Amino acid sequence: MTESYDHEYPPAEWSADGIAAALREADETYPIPTYADEAFWRSVREDDDLRGMVDAAHERAAEVADDPVVPLTASGYLHYKREGARAEYPADLRRKNLSALVFAECLEREGRYLDPITDYLWDMCNQPTWTQPQHLSEDGAEYREGLPRPVSPADRQIELRSAGAAKRLAEVTYVLGDRLHPAVRERVHHEIDRKVLTPYLANGDFSWLDSSHNHNAVCNGSVLIAALHAIEDADRQARIVARAVESMGHYLGGFGADGCTPEGIHYWKYGFAFYTMAAAHLEGRTDGAYSLFSPPVVREIADFPLRIELSRNRFPPFSDASEETDITPYIACKLGQRLGLDALAARGREDVKTQSSVGYFSSALRDAAWSRFEVGDDAPSPPRRSLFRDQQWWVARAEPEDAEGLAVAAKGGHNGEPHNHNDVGTFVCHYRRESLLTDPGPGEYDSGYFGDGRYSYFATRSLGHSVPFVNGYEQSAGDEFGATVCDVASHDDTEQFALDITDCYPAEAGLDALRREFELDRTAGSDGRLRVTDRARFAPDAPDTDLTGVLVSRAPMTFEGDRLVVTGERSNATVSFDTDLSPAVERVDDHSTGGDVWRARLPAADAGREASLEVTVTPEPLGPNRR
Repeated sequence: MTESYDHEYPPAEWSADGIAAALREADETYPIPTYADEAFWRSVREDDDLRGMVDAAHERAAEVADDPVVPLTASGYLHYKREGARAEYPADLRRKNLSALVFAECLEREGRYLDPITDYLWDMCNQPTWTQPQHLSEDGAEYREGLPRPVSPADRQIELRSAGAAKRLAEVTYVLGDRLHPAVRERVHHEIDRKVLTPYLANGDFSWLDSSHNHNAVCNGSVLIAALHAIEDADRQARIVARAVESMGHYLGGFGADGCTPEGIHYWKYGFAFYTMAAAHLEGRTDGAYSLFSPPVVREIADFPLRIELSRNRFPPFSDASEETDITPYIACKLGQRLGLDALAARGREDVKTQSSVGYFSSALRDAAWSRFEVGDDAPSPPRRSLFRDQQWWVARAEPEDAEGLAVAAKGGHNGEPHNHNDVGTFVCHYRRESLLTDPGPGEYDSGYFGDGRYSYFATRSLGHSVPFVNGYEQSAGDEFGATVCDVASHDDTEQFALDITDCYPAEAGLDALRREFELDRTAGSDGRLRVTDRARFAPDAPDTDLTGVLVSRAPMTFEGDRLVVTGERSNATVSFDTDLSPAVERVDDHSTGGDVWRARLPAADAGREASLEVTVTPEPLGPNRR
């Protein structure tokens, strides 16, 4: 279960009648360019900052233009049920090919890609469903032994990929306009309506409608944009918009008042991108009368990535988030410009040079369109400390002006979060643009990963994270297994954060109390150090009094005397600890995490019913970076 926070949400007061009136009164204006805007496409061709994306579009389009449409087969669809893997259903390859073809056609304006574009659109219309096999619910009427079967609109499933396909096709027909054969445009709109829009209004039981995770924004945002482009009836458009807007209030409810999401940066990029696109589309189409940018929490959510960034494009890999990613340029540009977040806008404008991709037409189009502004040269330093009380995230930096300095992140929360890992109390120690102690990030998204065996995966179980192991027990899954923030303090020389994580463990672990304390110490030389202290008290009837610290890293770990050394590519860390019991290091060969992982176990000294373990992490640069 995910918390839902009660934010101020002005769109809750909107009515379908009011939206319909605004749609009729306003010009049909959208925040994306069309093929007809020749001056825009000429400026894209001449923009050195977009050269990489332009060249990639030309190259891929030329490569695939004469190839037949990549087929989607029933046996490929069944492969997911049979093997639990997604690789045999190449819908993503088709998306990338279509994206490059459309983008290149807008750039070249010679018509040579119109036939392959038409073939891809026609073939997508012929698909029995746009739902991908990993999202076809076995509990739904549409499912029949691994394949989709014909159903009524009220029984048709809408999920991430089917909603996204509707949006993508609607935008392609809008951008290309009368460059497409009129029968093709008509059929595409018909299939969007039949497969997505009619079911959206007919079915009130989509699981994501009242959810607060990324599926809500992706599905609702996609449907809203598709409806604005693919149907002409303003009353029907307004009914869809009103339903999407009401539902997306639940999505915003998953963020804390300070903008933090327990889903992490990866799903911030995914879900909030679709919220942002929908907001820009609706605001443009209604001439500003209806704005999803109006809720105050939207600005806090927009500012979230820069507050948790550890170093350039490195973020805490909590839950199913990856550490290394970018802040999608068009999202940063739009949100920064629209909400007055200058640093975010500047980041988007800078990253469009290197991070833009033609793999998604929607993204490529907006990267090009929303980055047309100039920014100053000054980039502000991140805050010394960021605390997100609702989700219990804490990020602290030894020297914010040092872009490669020591940064630490820790989380509390609970073990029933979206994309949950049993990881309450985990932390990241990041230095010289690499994490010396870290979370493994997401595991492999196969069929078992989201099933009953989720917590058998190294990436999701608590033994895959830097959290205590108590009397042979790991943390348990469920929102009842959570932390309480005990203490937060900020001083010139130190930053402190403390959690009570007692309730994260099953009763069988025999805990009366378990407190975890973090301290970033700036006095320990110019680079700083991190101290992590665990204090446990065991119940009288506890099966034992074994408290073991666990440390996880992507970098090799070795013992040198009485110290643990973590050796990264640009730095290392010396880990000292106050126990003389036998520590151990193992290299975990687990394919699901996408690479090698090292894990150290540090048993605390036995002191009767009370035990404690103090670990001090001191980083230093390697080679020419050494100070």
